Amino acid sequence: MKDNYQNDDFLRKRNERQKKIKKRRAKIVVSVILILLIGVGIVLSVTVLFPIKNIEVKGSKIYSSAQLKLVCEELKGKNLIIASEEDTLGMLRSKLPYVSTVKFERSLPDTLNIKVTDAKEYACYQVAQRYYTVSNDGWVLNSYAEPPKDIILIICDKVKCKIGTKIEFTDKELDLESIKTQIIESLSKNNISVNYLQIKGEGFVEAKVEGRFIVDFGQMADIDSKIKHLSTMMEEIDKNATGRINLSMWNGQNKQGSFVQSDIK
Repeated sequence: MKDNYQNDDFLRKRNERQKKIKKRRAKIVVSVILILLIGVGIVLSVTVLFPIKNIEVKGSKIYSSAQLKLVCEELKGKNLIIASEEDTLGMLRSKLPYVSTVKFERSLPDTLNIKVTDAKEYACYQVAQRYYTVSNDGWVLNSYAEPPKDIILIICDKVKCKIGTKIEFTDKELDLESIKTQIIESLSKNNISVNYLQIKGEGFVEAKVEGRFIVDFGQMADIDSKIKHLSTMMEEIDKNATGRINLSMWNGQNKQGSFVQSDIK
C-alpha cells in the first residue's frame, strides 16, 4: 500500500510539473507571436502604411502657403510617422531662407500639417561690396547693395555668406562668432545699442554705439569690464555730444578711458 501511494504521489507531481512546463511553453510561444506581430506592424507602419498624401503649410507672413507647399511636395509619399521636422526645416530653409522653425501635426492616415515661423534679420555682414543679413542663429537670409537700416552691421574678414546656408567663419586663429556674440550680449546687458561692430586683425574691436560714439575697445581682454566702464563714461558725457571713445588701454590696473568730441558718420 505504501509503495502504491508513493507511486501515485510521484505520478501526480510529475503530471503537475509537465502541465506547468506546457503552460510556460505556451506563454512563450504566445509572447513570441505577439512580438513578431508587433514587429511586423512597426515595419509596415514605417514602410508601407501611412504614406503622406496631403500637406498643409501655414504660419509665415513672408511666404505664401503655395510657396511653402511647393517646396514640401518632396515629402509626399514618405512615411507620415517617421517624417522629420529637422530634415524638413533644412529643406525649406535652403530654398526659402526666412523660415525659422517647423512644427508637425500628423493626422492619420495620410495628412501632414506643418506650421512654420519666420526668421528675423538680426545682423548684417559686409562681404566684398554686398551686405548679407542673417538670423540670430547665423542663417543667411538676404543680400543688399546697401546696409539695411536698424540692423547691426558687422565688418570682419574671412567670412563667407551664401543665401540659404549658415554663415561660415574661415579664420582658424580667431573665433569671430564668439567675439561678436560676447560683445553684442555684453552691450545689451548694459543697455547700450550697437550700430556696427568691426573685428580687425588679431581680435581688435571697434564699435559704433548709441548712434553717436565710435569706441575703440582694443583686444578682447577685460571686454565685459570695458563695456561697464563705457556705460559709466557715457552717462557723464553731454547727451548731445558725439565723438570717439578710446578704451584700448583699459585693464585692471589702468582703468581709464578717453573721449574726444567730434562729428562722426
